[in-house]
Amino acid sequence: MESPSDGGDDAVASPEKVSSHLTSLSAQDRWRIDQVARIRIESIGRAAKGRDYQDLIQDAATLMLEGRRKWKYKQVSFVVFFAGIIKSVASHWAEKFEPREAVSESQLGNGGQDVPLSNPLGAKSSDASDGLAAAVSVDERTREQLLIEKVKSGLEEDPIAYCILDELQKSREPAEIRAVLGISGPDYDKAMKRIRWAARAISTNGDQNA
Repeated sequence: MESPSDGGDDAVASPEKVSSHLTSLSAQDRWRIDQVARIRIESIGRAAKGRDYQDLIQDAATLMLEGRRKWKYKQVSFVVFFAGIIKSVASHWAEKFEPREAVSESQLGNGGQDVPLSNPLGAKSSDASDGLAAAVSVDERTREQLLIEKVKSGLEEDPIAYCILDELQKSREPAEIRAVLGISGPDYDKAMKRIRWAARAISTNGDQNA
């Protein structure tokens, strides 16, 4: 039996439907899920705290089966829905990770010696103008990255948009993203509109709070 919202595009799958799809994944779909989880575990590095890709899959499956993540099955395939939750869980692990638990990258990259944060590349004083330009560029990239992460956080209940944004961060082309996620052109375009709307909303709120 489906959710009361079964009549429209926002129909939500029942726990029984989710469980049925979870236990009947094809070998190919299982491989795709494994690859997503492996990539995410690798991407968060030490934040995994010894957990592996199977732990990530298990946590994502638990969220689905407990109904804490809703599958709008008329909007997105089960595999894309599952992959979106895996990425969301990995991001949550990374957000909870305390940087002080790890050795700083500056120490690792300089034979254990601290590198002054004001001059991480060891630039000479004559490079001051170039360094300023680089600093501005880094600051802009940092703000852009923060915006992207905020947008992704707000899209956790919209797995297709979440996955598209994640793939865009890898500089993939739209056609490649559609092929990887197995979605149609119209579905891709609709998701991109939701992503742009979310980004505008966050940017507007940020400007108002500045």
